[in-house]
Amino acid sequence: MRYIFVLLLFVSSAPFASSEIIYDMFFRVGAFDGLDETLVVDPNSSIGDVQLILRETTTAGEDSAMEAGVRSIGINVLSTHPNSFTSQTPNSEFATPNGAGTDEDTLFSFSLFGLAASQRISSNVVEFTMGTIDLVGPPVAEETTFALEDFDTGQDNFLLASGAIDNLVTPRTLTITAIPEPSAVLMLAAIGACVSVRRRRRA
Repeated sequence: MRYIFVLLLFVSSAPFASSEIIYDMFFRVGAFDGLDETLVVDPNSSIGDVQLILRETTTAGEDSAMEAGVRSIGINVLSTHPNSFTSQTPNSEFATPNGAGTDEDTLFSFSLFGLAASQRISSNVVEFTMGTIDLVGPPVAEETTFALEDFDTGQDNFLLASGAIDNLVTPRTLTITAIPEPSAVLMLAAIGACVSVRRRRRA
């Protein structure tokens, strides 16, 4: 009995490694990931083929639940500035159901043939491209924040082979700030100087 007690004491005092799987959904502009980050563009720029990414990050040796594929997704696209996105396209392996379809601010689709393929990026990161969207940058000296949200919090929209992950997905934001090119700034400054000189002469 003494040996059993010692063994139990040793096991209970051993360090415990907690495992965790993290899911983020975000905008990817080229090589730029909008993980609550700011992107600077020219005023009123058209930003096409922005990817809508669902990323799974595992820790402490946890097995991936998303590597087997994705069965369905459902998101709304939000922006703080009107007319900030024009069109979007769902993942080519997905179909869009009648009546709940994809429009400028909603992407609700599912796989007709089992699971849509995800992609392993590294030993602990798996990603799935939910679709693409075209964004419009704000006017000069303004900014627009874009966000993704669950299509309907009352139902399961993010389905993997192992089940729903809606309550595990963290939506991230992308802020786009419009700053004119240096040449445009110099031109505006020159115009302002000319106007100021004319006013002084009239005075």
